[in-house]
Amino acid sequence: MTVIFIFVSSFVFTVRTGADHIRMSTENNLYTEGSRLYNSGDYERAAGYFYAVFMRNPFDRETRSALEKSYDKIGKKLIIRPEYYFLPFRPLFKWAGLVLVVSASVIALANLFKQRKNLTIATALVFTLSLPFFLTSSKLDRIHRTEKAFILSKIPLREQPLYGSSYPLELEPGDVVEFKDERGIWLKVDFGSLEGWIPEDFAMRLN
Repeated sequence: MTVIFIFVSSFVFTVRTGADHIRMSTENNLYTEGSRLYNSGDYERAAGYFYAVFMRNPFDRETRSALEKSYDKIGKKLIIRPEYYFLPFRPLFKWAGLVLVVSASVIALANLFKQRKNLTIATALVFTLSLPFFLTSSKLDRIHRTEKAFILSKIPLREQPLYGSSYPLELEPGDVVEFKDERGIWLKVDFGSLEGWIPEDFAMRLN
């Protein structure tokens, strides 16, 4: 049993180490390209690359600083969704919820043999405590899976994928939208409570 545990732990560690190496390499490449664009004066695209790095590692001060400077250059205030700071901890929330469920199951199993009221209460309490962890993990997973795009220049959010279509508002450089669908050169996106279409050349996909 100990040998199996060591083997599984070693395998998981190896996979995680490899994944972390790939992630860091991707972040470095994105940051390097963002820096190149920033130095060349293409602040909109630079901000897009820095934003992509920030979404992967929101606690990196250098990236946050570069992102803020890029937003200053394009004349837009940087607004970050608070949930982004919890994205790196998605596995932690999931594992914490799983541990609590397993603990509750063990307590419930013990209660089958001893039939004690305090064990019943403990089972219900631990199960209840696990719910916020699973709900938070589920919400963060949805945010992580949702494709996002960074707006590079001012563009109308049109109701239909046609240049002559009416539009409720104009998106600004630095706005971040959720990508939903595509049709030819057009991307269907959500921006807050609004849904519409933009030409793909005016947006940069972040994930």
